[in-house]
Amino acid sequence: MKTDFKSEIQYTKCEIASAFTLIELLIGLAIIALLAGLLVPALSRAKSTTKSVACLNNLKQLQLGYLMYAHDQSDALPPNNSRDVDFAPRNQRGSWIIGNAKLDVGPSNIQQGVVFPHVGAAGAYRCPADKSVVKSSIGTTRNFPIPRNRSYSLECTLFSSIDAKGLYWNHDTVPENLSKLSELVRPSPSEAFGFLDEHEGSIDDGIISVDLPVSALEWRELPADRHQQGCNLSFLDGHAEHWRWKWPKRFIAYNQPIASRLDWDDLERLRAHVPRARP
Repeated sequence: MKTDFKSEIQYTKCEIASAFTLIELLIGLAIIALLAGLLVPALSRAKSTTKSVACLNNLKQLQLGYLMYAHDQSDALPPNNSRDVDFAPRNQRGSWIIGNAKLDVGPSNIQQGVVFPHVGAAGAYRCPADKSVVKSSIGTTRNFPIPRNRSYSLECTLFSSIDAKGLYWNHDTVPENLSKLSELVRPSPSEAFGFLDEHEGSIDDGIISVDLPVSALEWRELPADRHQQGCNLSFLDGHAEHWRWKWPKRFIAYNQPIASRLDWDDLERLRAHVPRARP
């Protein structure tokens, strides 16, 4: 059988023409790399937003459980009592939460808090973006990292008693400390915050002291900025909000000086929403 030589040459030319050249392949790879470079940050932001939404839902759940406790107790707020134990501040029994977030290995101290029966889920106490781990003692990390169980703290003017970290504060000595929800004078419940996403370096007991600095130019304890340089917090009417900070929050030490004018603006913004019993 004779082969049509001309037909074979034409078929070979057609096959060569339909294949990618090296230049075309490199251009295709460059386009794919460019698209990946555009998509990865967008996907990362979407993932971060999803975690922030979950954190907001946790705070809403906590705040509603807190309000349910108050309604069941004739308007009395859940106690928030902290004492130094073994050189670490720990919330005491009968408080909304027990223990120290940096040291508690399991959820038992969450479950023993007086608010937990109204919340019902230990997972609601932890922000999904919180990557911090439990420590065997202050400053010592465990060999097998265990994720912390709690990321949130409660503002100290809400029926707290503190004898820790060089601070003494209770309802008898500080009239601004509320013991009942009806004592709130300013701001309104929709403007007064309760729970806050606290910085992983700052969090310990169940209290965050925003308005009790040694100096007016200091953060006594620090809010988190794990949500795109922002923080989530709940308010005493039951809703939760995301706040973006003007300045990144880097924990150095308790009572740390403000880092800039923008950092001062963030502190003043938060102070304006502290619940108070006096006008």
